[in-house]
Amino acid sequence: MPNMAGVRVVSRADLKRKIDDAHAHFKKTLVEQDAAIQECDEQVLECPSGKEPLSRLTAACQRVADASSHGFKLLEETAKTLGDRLEELETDKQLKDFAAGYRDYIRRFEDRAFLLMKKSSQYANAVSVAMAATGQPPVGKNTRDALELFASMRSAEEDGDDESEWLVEENKLLRDAYHSAVVSLGVTLDEYAQLREFKDLTNGCFHTAGRGSKGAEQALAELNARLPADYVQYKQPLVKVLRLLTRP
Repeated sequence: MPNMAGVRVVSRADLKRKIDDAHAHFKKTLVEQDAAIQECDEQVLECPSGKEPLSRLTAACQRVADASSHGFKLLEETAKTLGDRLEELETDKQLKDFAAGYRDYIRRFEDRAFLLMKKSSQYANAVSVAMAATGQPPVGKNTRDALELFASMRSAEEDGDDESEWLVEENKLLRDAYHSAVVSLGVTLDEYAQLREFKDLTNGCFHTAGRGSKGAEQALAELNARLPADYVQYKQPLVKVLRLLTRP
């Protein structure tokens, strides 16, 4: 299967098979060598000066040489495969570390959009509808609750479950209010979808790479200087978010 960079990743089973093949050929080489030595001894005893025994001995030695050559070739291929695999793993780690360094800025942008949403008339309307229907506001007090709600709504929509409990009117009004806040901050909904996708790419490595350890200005400079090719499609929305976060 290909990795994030589109390079085919060799599985452990493939590596083990190559190593086992190399081991089998080396074992065969040892058997050939033992047979050649034994044949040499026999030929010398039978006819120390005869041409035919020497010819047979030469052929036996050639078989040993061929087996050894094939074994070394397999060993070189295996070593190259292992080296390529290590390089792929290192490249993949570097990509994920780079992405994880920017994940926190997306979270900060979402916090800002959430706070802006709560000040809007759209949010007030969503709360009114929710209170009338359930006696409770449509979401908790933090961004995470809202994002989890929106994720559940997307899943229900993707499943075609129009009757889902997640797709009630108050939740839709809340999502509309949040999207309006995102757009008012200068990020289109398509760009925000890209930011969510980028953020999801880093979930597995987020805790190992640090959270927002650099300032937004430094992060913006590094983004322009060394953005990996795999992430070019996310550059525009990331730049927008970082510029927003550098404003006083």
